[in-house]
Amino acid sequence: MPCAKCGYDKHVELAHIKPISKFGDESKLSDVNSENNVIQLCPNCHWEFDNLPRSGIFTELLKNLGKVEYNE
Repeated sequence: MPCAKCGYDKHVELAHIKPISKFGDESKLSDVNSENNVIQLCPNCHWEFDNLPRSGIFTELLKNLGKVEYNE
């Protein structure tokens, strides 16, 4: 499957919508890595997703995919 943002299909990664660091120690791995908490992105889009404000295209993308936006 290609990157959910740009469509690049040579290498993709799973990005966590709610960062792993925001889960408590008691959290189950199945919750951290649940289908509702990950999005498939290429390395460049993954970096943008993790390091830039999540507004505009990523907010719309998550909404279109039926994913819940994580707001700290």
